[in-house]
Amino acid sequence: MDRPGVRGNGIGTLTMQAENFIGPTPGARRLLLGVAGLLLSATATAYDYHVYGDGVQLACLQMERSRLVCDFRRFAPPEPEQVTARMAGRQLPTPTVTPYAAEPGTTAIMFLVDVSDAELPVAPVTAREHLVALLNAAPAHQNYGLASFANEVELHAPLAPGTDRIRNVLGELTPGGEPAELNRSALEAVRLLGHYPAQRRALFILSDGLADDSAYFHDDVVDAARQYRVAIFGVGYVKSAALSSALERLRRLTEDTGGLYVTAEPGTPLPGDFATRAFGQLSSGGRLELDLSPALTGSAPLPSEAVLELEWRGAAGSASAHLPLRLLPRAEPTTPAGQAQSQTQAQTQAPLPAKRVVRAPPVHRRGWLERNLLWIGIGAALLLAAGFLGWFLRRRARESRREPAWAATLELNARSFAYVEVQDELHTRHPISGDTFRIGRHADNELMVADASISRFHAEIKHELNTRYVIRDLESLNGVYVNGRKARTAILSNGDLIELGDITLKFTVFAAHDRPDLEGGTDSTVTPFRPADKKRGLRPV
Repeated sequence: MDRPGVRGNGIGTLTMQAENFIGPTPGARRLLLGVAGLLLSATATAYDYHVYGDGVQLACLQMERSRLVCDFRRFAPPEPEQVTARMAGRQLPTPTVTPYAAEPGTTAIMFLVDVSDAELPVAPVTAREHLVALLNAAPAHQNYGLASFANEVELHAPLAPGTDRIRNVLGELTPGGEPAELNRSALEAVRLLGHYPAQRRALFILSDGLADDSAYFHDDVVDAARQYRVAIFGVGYVKSAALSSALERLRRLTEDTGGLYVTAEPGTPLPGDFATRAFGQLSSGGRLELDLSPALTGSAPLPSEAVLELEWRGAAGSASAHLPLRLLPRAEPTTPAGQAQSQTQAQTQAPLPAKRVVRAPPVHRRGWLERNLLWIGIGAALLLAAGFLGWFLRRRARESRREPAWAATLELNARSFAYVEVQDELHTRHPISGDTFRIGRHADNELMVADASISRFHAEIKHELNTRYVIRDLESLNGVYVNGRKARTAILSNGDLIELGDITLKFTVFAAHDRPDLEGGTDSTVTPFRPADKKRGLRPV
């Protein structure tokens, strides 16, 4: 489980949080807005937190030092649960939990259908049947929308109350045949949901999990979903056995945002009770109120930040969350002794004389330097900026006149300082030339590998600081393994084995006597770099 992210804001966002907080009725919202207005007028301090725990999501508001109110959603169907709380090793009173009441208009749900492949049953028939099953199980009087995607997102039914509009436009889901941009389309749908006024938001994605976009990644979608409090639910379709691993991309999106995933077979009904469980999970949780005073009144003072530990236990399993709280400063009351002392001091003060001559203090006339100090500072800053800009432009001009490094390399018939060797019967070597060496199934890679286990842009090797080579996973489907260990980024050493899908490469750095810039370099086993050798294909034997 990833470490939960925490966000804390001050009084500037309190009004917005009060308006969108957990009170489902207009009266409760007005009450919270009134409390927010009083706090704003009194220049008090409040904090709000957003936490993803293990099996639970919380949005909390702390408007008093000893009182915390949270809206929480469990990643499980609604059921009776016991909630316990601890802070700084001290057991707190049992929190007061009010179950979530999904009143009309409090939930917004968007259905996003993949129509990129004409051969896939997602586009024409199966997705429509599964959408009808989801709509039949959807709670009434909530807000629903429908969109499809291939290389662009097309909105068929904007978010609005009821499901009739979606049923009427299901015939518009036709296959497009363009490559699918799953991450970018999901990110666009999440942002659309995030700006819709609702207490609970969900995105249902029906797709085969294949993604051809390289500019957006899994973490981009997850970060946006957590920011806008959107749970992602997935229905995955297997196009072929060789591409079934692509569904892990969709499964990870659901797991990291607190949703559910199911694999659907073409021509069969939606598996099991997926629809009932998904909509039930959206209505789980509720409102939690906690009294922090027992932890604050102990003999040992607490620091300005203390971690609150919450735990849920029920028949469906347990959940936990850790919430770092910022403890509000305690107001020091005025004691009766202090008031008496102030009165005594007032009484002992000598009365002013009847006539008193008050002399005006001498007028301090500011000199020229004091009057123009601000403009002098601005002028000095502008001079420094102009000098730096001139230096930068002169340097760029000198560099533009300098002969590129790669031209000198070609002129000297130089070779790259490293190469990768395919671990097969041929042991073909591929020199790593330039600062970036990409490997993947697409023709735009420096090393093109025509293998289904390799992603379009699988990995890249970068020559950094002229001293080391670093390999980075480009959000590939099957990942990158260096010496048997999965790594998103790793520094390569001589002899390292790199596993990309079903392909294994051995990384080798040239010895000093083999380098062309040193005397005596006579390695004849590696073909010198030439422009025509930059793009080369690799097909498994």
